[in-house]
Amino acid sequence: MEQGSRWAWMTVQKSHREAYDIILSNYPEGQERERELRRFQKGAMTGSARELFIEELGKNALAKFPRPMPTPARFDAPASGAGGGATDERIAVLADGTQLPFRKGPDGGWGLSLFSAESEVRQNRALHDVDMVRASAADYERAAARGAR
Repeated sequence: MEQGSRWAWMTVQKSHREAYDIILSNYPEGQERERELRRFQKGAMTGSARELFIEELGKNALAKFPRPMPTPARFDAPASGAGGGATDERIAVLADGTQLPFRKGPDGGWGLSLFSAESEVRQNRALHDVDMVRASAADYERAAARGAR
């Protein structure tokens, strides 16, 4: 997997851990707390971003790939409009016609970019979710402080 996707999944895992911890510390006992804990538990308890990716997306997607993965018949530049033939993107074409997108990372290495769009969506959602959990936790703290008066 290309570097941007790996970083996105690291952000997802980190955000889920943070949200889980905030919920444990700040949400009052009840159904909402339990629901939110379940929502973030997998990301919070998974040992690595790689494991989280495999659990969330990878198992189903990677099961469709042939094993062992054949050597590509050729590498093509993306069609115009799909990266415009950028030098940092290539399409690996397998003998059976399967096309797999690759992207060159900052370190010069190539990685499968098949999951880039979904990884970015998951990252953005996780960042938004942890912001919402922070805001809700602050609301609960204010409500608890008002109730203690």
